[in-house]
Amino acid sequence: MRLPRLPFGIQHAKPQIVRFLGLNLTPNTQEGEFSDMRGIQTSYYPCLRPRNQREQYTTYTDVQDVYAWDRHLYVVDDLGASGVKIKKDGVSIGSLTTGGKKSMAVINSKLVVYPDKLVVDLSAGTVSSLITTTETYASGSWSITISNDSGTNYVIINATGIGNAFKPGDAVELSATGLYAAHQIVQTPVAENADAILLLADGITMNSPSGALTARTPIPDLDFICSSGNRIWGVNNSDNTIYASALGDPSDFFRYGLGDIGPYAVTVGSGGPFTGICEYDNGVCVWKEKILHKVLGSFPSEFYMDDSTIDGVQEGSERSLVVINETLYYKGVNGVYQYAGGRPQSISYNLGTGIFTGGVGGTDGSKYYLNMTDPAGNAHLYTYDLKHGLWSIEGLEGENAYTAMANLDNQLHMLYELETLPAEDAPPGTEPTVTGKLRRLTGGGPLSTTSWYCEFVPFYEDMFNRKGYLRLLIRMDMTSGSTVAVKVKEDNRAWKTVWTQTAVNDVPVMIPLRLGRCDKFTLRIEGTGDVLIRTIGREYVAGSVIN
Repeated sequence: MRLPRLPFGIQHAKPQIVRFLGLNLTPNTQEGEFSDMRGIQTSYYPCLRPRNQREQYTTYTDVQDVYAWDRHLYVVDDLGASGVKIKKDGVSIGSLTTGGKKSMAVINSKLVVYPDKLVVDLSAGTVSSLITTTETYASGSWSITISNDSGTNYVIINATGIGNAFKPGDAVELSATGLYAAHQIVQTPVAENADAILLLADGITMNSPSGALTARTPIPDLDFICSSGNRIWGVNNSDNTIYASALGDPSDFFRYGLGDIGPYAVTVGSGGPFTGICEYDNGVCVWKEKILHKVLGSFPSEFYMDDSTIDGVQEGSERSLVVINETLYYKGVNGVYQYAGGRPQSISYNLGTGIFTGGVGGTDGSKYYLNMTDPAGNAHLYTYDLKHGLWSIEGLEGENAYTAMANLDNQLHMLYELETLPAEDAPPGTEPTVTGKLRRLTGGGPLSTTSWYCEFVPFYEDMFNRKGYLRLLIRMDMTSGSTVAVKVKEDNRAWKTVWTQTAVNDVPVMIPLRLGRCDKFTLRIEGTGDVLIRTIGREYVAGSVIN
């Protein structure tokens, strides 16, 4: 009697990873994705490669902010005792009143800087105040007269030369002890008087005015600004108002009698603070966390506002707003979004459900770079590859958070804060010194001595059996001086280094594994220098079912 023949040998499974798919922090993973990484780029997809070095600028002392426009880089640089300078391509073109974070925009070759309320003439290289007129009158040299004409109350300010400084139709801000007027329009008097101005009494607060009087051009306090339609647009959270300057004039926000070339303002009724503002799709997008106020039209009599209840910009992430290829990207409360009109679409499913904060964004034309603080309180530079739809973390372990980004000719410039600890002999309680430094994304060579790593999502092999892993096979290119270390983990045990190597070129590397049987198998690759990984294979045999 013939007996059935037993199969010869044990069948070995030999799956391969030929596509490396980026970061995935969710439970719903697929082979080739990563649960953690540092210093990894997706530009060479489907291969795996660490990102390049960043080029460090040494021409600046303490960078406060950075802005790019018309193929030039503008840097706010704190020179200490020499003051805060605005520099164009490394050359100082003027002084600012304060350091710190700025909100900047350009109209008519004029760079407007808030909260300083300054304007930099980019053609002439001069800096001036947006407050074009300021007059001060000593105590006793001015007086107030109250009048009434046909039931309308007026206030007349009498002071030598004040009628020459502020003409009918001009806006004026008044302040003295017991007197304040935020922005009043000078009325046309019956007879011209160089030593008096006529104002409507409504809006003027008076209570025994005295002391010195200051009269100046009113400029609103704006939390964020942008430029659109040759106007400066901005928002003020204290009065919940959207402002637009007069056409081509960033110093005129209140002369509403100019008609369609004049300024514009609208107070909104929505709750919560403004969280950002930007020009997009022939309009101005004014953001709150759950609302978008979109102002459309070309001039004040045509302006109208379209309100949408959508996922807006997260508070503190106003710098995440970046337009790439006519699509707007930003950091919202519940994720990262792309907006092309209509309703925004989330692109951050693979980042999980944790709440990230403090988004600062930028682009090199092909990727969206976003510095965020993760739910554990750690800041990292996340990168979204627009072409392949993949996330990665290009920031290195311990790398400083980026606080501003600017795209100059598709070269991304990034500002970070370098913290220097006090000297050992410093007095107790001495705080670390924080200095702003500027890096350029492109131009640096491959990573040299800096460490990078990537940790794959666990391999379960789509079975409930325990597996016995026999070997790994890796095909990769390594430049001279680069190193690679391979670590593995069985189930939840400690990491075990199974292989290290320096510089091999386009050859398969076979790594034998001496492991026990396990349900899941996790792989981690660490290295320094430039390494291109093309394929990773693994060989295993299936064992008994888990019991």
